[in-house]
Amino acid sequence: MTRPAPALPGRSPRRSLRAVLATLLALPFVVGPLVAPAGATTSVGSSATATGTDTMPVTVQISEVSPAVLRPGQDLVVRATVRNDGDTTIEHPRATVLLNRFRPSTRAELQAWTDLAPTAAAGRPTAQVTLTEPLAPGATAPVEVTVPAAAIGLLEYADSWGPRGLSLEIGDGGRRVGLQRTFLLWLTAEDVAQTRVSVLFPVVGPATSVTTTTEDESTATSDEDVPVDADATAPTVDESALESLTSPEGRLADLLAVTRGHPSVAWAVDPALLEEAEAGGPHARTWFDEVTTRTLPGRDVFALPWSDPDLAAAAHAGHADLVGVARDLSAATPDDTFGVTPRTDLLWAPPTGTDSSTAALAATLGVGTLVVGSDLLVPTDLRVTAGSRTSVDTSAGTQDVLVPDATLDALLTDPTSVEPGATTATTVQRVLAETAVATREDAANVQHLLLAPARDWDPDVPTATAVLDALESAPWLQATPVSTLIGSSDTGADRSPLPTTARTEQELSAAEVNALATARADAQAFASVSDDPTSLLTGVDESLVAPLAVAWRDDPAGRAALVQQAVAGTQERLAGLSIAPLSNTNVVSTHSDVRVVVRNDLATAATVTVELRPAKACLTADDSPTVTVAAGAQETVPVALTATANCEVRVDALLTTATGHVVSPTVEFTARVSPTIEGVGTVVVGILLAVGLVLGIVRTVRRGQSARRGARTEAEAIATGEVASVGVLGGGAPATGTTAAVRPAPTEEKR
Repeated sequence: MTRPAPALPGRSPRRSLRAVLATLLALPFVVGPLVAPAGATTSVGSSATATGTDTMPVTVQISEVSPAVLRPGQDLVVRATVRNDGDTTIEHPRATVLLNRFRPSTRAELQAWTDLAPTAAAGRPTAQVTLTEPLAPGATAPVEVTVPAAAIGLLEYADSWGPRGLSLEIGDGGRRVGLQRTFLLWLTAEDVAQTRVSVLFPVVGPATSVTTTTEDESTATSDEDVPVDADATAPTVDESALESLTSPEGRLADLLAVTRGHPSVAWAVDPALLEEAEAGGPHARTWFDEVTTRTLPGRDVFALPWSDPDLAAAAHAGHADLVGVARDLSAATPDDTFGVTPRTDLLWAPPTGTDSSTAALAATLGVGTLVVGSDLLVPTDLRVTAGSRTSVDTSAGTQDVLVPDATLDALLTDPTSVEPGATTATTVQRVLAETAVATREDAANVQHLLLAPARDWDPDVPTATAVLDALESAPWLQATPVSTLIGSSDTGADRSPLPTTARTEQELSAAEVNALATARADAQAFASVSDDPTSLLTGVDESLVAPLAVAWRDDPAGRAALVQQAVAGTQERLAGLSIAPLSNTNVVSTHSDVRVVVRNDLATAATVTVELRPAKACLTADDSPTVTVAAGAQETVPVALTATANCEVRVDALLTTATGHVVSPTVEFTARVSPTIEGVGTVVVGILLAVGLVLGIVRTVRRGQSARRGARTEAEAIATGEVASVGVLGGGAPATGTTAAVRPAPTEEKR
């Protein structure tokens, strides 16, 4: 219990100009003058003396500053809970509200105020109460202090609106034993400039896995009946994990609770999560029903690529195509799954590893907007607030980027990282102070700010709800859909560039990404032979995209096993086309055929090319015939061969697509090539005939020459009187010395 004490004298807003100037000179809102030496006393009345160290025995938790935005003529009420964490009793506890009446002009000054040590000066006393009982060690007590409007002492000029430093001090006699700092928001005019603020929640679930489904043996009609989806891989999530996330205390249930009642909050949703929730357990189905029927309608909704792939991993491996596949899967998700027609022109970068290649990936895919973390593209001039929309130049062109406001993001998701010991009330006051200063920085050119928490944010529902309420109700703020921010222009603020390379160990390795991409390319090629390729590819893309999910960064070992499973499962599906075994054969003719039996065990017709590939040049295939084989049938295809020499050669028989991609196991056989006597004889006979022809001509010529030579010799003998002895038929040889009379041959004239 607290007992009101008389209000401390306040400052009149209409003091003389001299007094005001003196105050401005004496108490500027900077760190130095606010710091009081340890053990010094504050200047007014009953304010306590600071302790000699930064550690206070009493913890002060402000639970309410009412109203959050104070207007002239209103009383200020500060409520808190105090707890004695020390070892001694606080005998005479007293609570005092202190106010620094000077307006900070930069957001850095806001941080400087909250960073001050608890021993530092904390403002001028405005009102105090004395607790009715001593505060024993470990004891807690509620505190409520009302500051009358007359004691506020702030100027009421139209331009004097904005934040002021506010503190609640606990004293014990003449010393300070506890303190918490926050802000008062002073509003002197309703017609003030407005800063646009957008809020975007990423809504993703647990990592998507892959399960293997096999054919029920009872459906097979024979050993060769293999359905298209036999041994198919199908994506799924851990149902128990999803049930936990969508239960009343789960992260997804909390996101839903925070979003409820705030139509300006946009969602970027993984459609894989919605599909799994629709088919999940009771909590998941209840969550899905509320999301699709009451939450998403009427607000900006963006469909993330299916399974929320890791953009950085895909970019570093050079496989933007896999992210494109995930986007296609999202685009193909029925609108009924969302309850609305979502936009698909937004990508969300992973928490680490984002660099220039990640932005280039988004530009390559032609995605309008990339959301990055607030730790990237930091404004170089921190004295002014930069808008959240910017653009970066990449190797693939200019890419629009949304950069959340770092301080506002932290206040929404983890306020104690900004103000240690922050409560819901102090968080709201800090958000209002930050946005008020940002609005006042350049009233003629106010910025558009974005709050976009991380994927794994598990909101504190009361604090997050209070922050969103404040963003929607503050007079200097305008809650605006994210689509408006996307459609706005770049503010042109100078920012640090994206890192050139920022690989991280948590991301999927390039080798694993390449394995997934190769498996998909093989599946696409295999399906191209079918007259219904889609039926052969059902579930393939989902199973190969699933290991890319950002959620798998938390389980690298499980992800590696999933990659192997997805690749193996895809390869198992590339079956159903084959060549019947071929026996070894003798090729005994220069030209011959091999008859190849092509089998199609698929559920669709397939058009394939039959190729024979001899290992030696002594045998060649004259052509590669193309054949269409009906589902569950086989065709015999003759393939012409040409033998050019004797040899023994291994021949590979296989089926390919029109582009040469192999789609069947290779069948080997041996060909013993020995062209027949008929073939060789023809060549030999031809050669012999040619030789005989030449010899005949030569002989004929030689005979002609011998006859003429003989006639000429005989004539010469007669002319010289030398006559050869010629035997007489049936008689003996002429006697030696006798001369046979030879009648000369008749001349042409005598004939």
